[in-house]
Amino acid sequence: MKKIQIPRSITLLCMPALFLNVLSITACTEDQYAASGCTQGAVQTNAATCAIPDGTIINEAITQRSYVEKTGVSGRVIGIDYWQGATICFDNNHNGICEPSEPNELSYEQGKYSFEGSEIAASISANAPLLAIKNQQQQSQPRIVTAPSPTNGDDKNVNITVFTTLVMNETEFNPYALGSSELAVTQLQSGDFVIASMAALRGQDYVSATDNNLITLTDQVANSLYQAQSLTGESPYQAMAAMVDQMYQQHTTITSVTQAEINQQDIQSEGINIHLSSPAISWNTGHDDEVSTDLHIQDGLAVVGSKWHNRLTVIDLSNETPAVLSQNNFASSPGDRDEIDAFTGATEQVLSAVKVTPSTSLKPSVLVSVERHGEGNFDKGVGLYRADISDPSTIPEKRFAQDAGSVDYYPFIELNDMAISADGNTVILSNDDKGISVINSADFSQIQSFVFNSQVRSVALNESGSIAYVALFGARTGMAILDVNSGEETAFVSTGNQYPELFRLLKGSKKMALYLRNGKSVFIYDVSNPAISPVEITQIPVSAKIKSFAISDDGEVAVIGVSGGYVEVYSLTEQTPRFLQGLQVEGNSPINAVDFASNTRAILSLKNKIQTLDAQITLPSNWNDEQKANWYQSHRSPTSSL
Repeated sequence: MKKIQIPRSITLLCMPALFLNVLSITACTEDQYAASGCTQGAVQTNAATCAIPDGTIINEAITQRSYVEKTGVSGRVIGIDYWQGATICFDNNHNGICEPSEPNELSYEQGKYSFEGSEIAASISANAPLLAIKNQQQQSQPRIVTAPSPTNGDDKNVNITVFTTLVMNETEFNPYALGSSELAVTQLQSGDFVIASMAALRGQDYVSATDNNLITLTDQVANSLYQAQSLTGESPYQAMAAMVDQMYQQHTTITSVTQAEINQQDIQSEGINIHLSSPAISWNTGHDDEVSTDLHIQDGLAVVGSKWHNRLTVIDLSNETPAVLSQNNFASSPGDRDEIDAFTGATEQVLSAVKVTPSTSLKPSVLVSVERHGEGNFDKGVGLYRADISDPSTIPEKRFAQDAGSVDYYPFIELNDMAISADGNTVILSNDDKGISVINSADFSQIQSFVFNSQVRSVALNESGSIAYVALFGARTGMAILDVNSGEETAFVSTGNQYPELFRLLKGSKKMALYLRNGKSVFIYDVSNPAISPVEITQIPVSAKIKSFAISDDGEVAVIGVSGGYVEVYSLTEQTPRFLQGLQVEGNSPINAVDFASNTRAILSLKNKIQTLDAQITLPSNWNDEQKANWYQSHRSPTSSL
């Protein structure tokens, strides 16, 4: 992927309009719910957030011209000499690219770099590696050097060198290191072949040293790194892993690798097998503008709802390859979507959310919320609809508002969001009129209602429907927790100037995951005690703006869809979430919704199709001694010629 390099002395103003048109860059936007951000003509002194649609990164504009010691992590970048003008970042998604969403800095005289502590807290928490990318290639210089994540956000003298690159490799690929930089150093010091000294592996400034043997060793390792990285720009970590394997197998630091050897490498080795189905399961749209807007999985069925023709697509997930069972109009009007129907009024009332009650519930149903689109439309027909799902291949078509006055329609003006309890008995609705309504899913009778002093956005319920989680925006912005039975607010956590966009309650009701509107991190809170303010347990920083996410029922895997049609997979089995793999969905389509069909299979809803994501994960931290020994035999044992 070719980068557009922009001189750091130029201050980007989210790009003048002419330049934007030349590069076909989508202009930055904001809406009534977002804090003011990047707009044309606004000076940006930190990372720019505009990017070419294909994902090409434009380096952020920084007006700083010389080294400044900041409050956070600092050190030097060292190849065979000091790297001045290199880009340094915390590689949150482990893809070997410094992206605008990640903390970025430059290196200055004598390779010095420094971060602000407030900008890197999430990266330190996520154990993200340090990555330095040389902006101009030189013969025998590696393109990148790396280092394990610092221990603290204010650590100093954290040098990024050709030798710390070896240590970083061990934390990613060697099951005996288990993600620990200290164990990685120990591994590199063990055995009858030792690549470098303890001091070098821990970031020694060898350029300033007078040790000719060390300088020679540095040249050898740097040349080997350069050869491996020159073969591939898409998987630099795998290239370095192949190079380290060859050093151990050949007992020399002067080595080379092939593309085939690089392709055999997997981060944390063969314990991870993640892939997307190909081709995607697709269906015809009822209208050119039709877009899938929500997805819910229940009892082996996926129900996808689409707006701009208001349709439901029911998909059977019982076999390895999903199959479309039925498609039907739902809360739609006859004819084109822009027509006016005498009964319903304006037809641009759109399907927004879909939920399916479990087969064990009193009345198995598909529930569909319909909201108005545009300020000029009336609230006629806005609310919650229900259809029988006892035979998913013949869900009846519904016309817009045809069930008004029945137990299959619940009017709720200015509707924003809808959620259902895990047992399927309780539904919660929110609206722009600062209110929520909790109703019985069997007959739509009201259980409780609340009015706040702020707009109510996303909502969620615990498994039994006794506790509600509400995203507020306005006078207060954050997550409120309500006791549904008493009608009292029991706790609140502020989320700054952005409200929670989507809630995901982990099975067991002990943890709540959410992301903020326009956010690039998923936050996980302890909500085991609804009477106290939730406590943040951890967060998962991702590479771009989040579109949707889901967490497996066993709480071990998070699948996060971000802008640009990219999906990232994380392991939650350890204290710090660990990035496993990133994948591009078919056609780079926007990822509109994510849900899990099982602990190892997620379903991604795209424009008019779905893709399955299968993740078989056995991290080396869980390997037995035999599995670890097999890895060592395959990757590190000397060749028979020695």
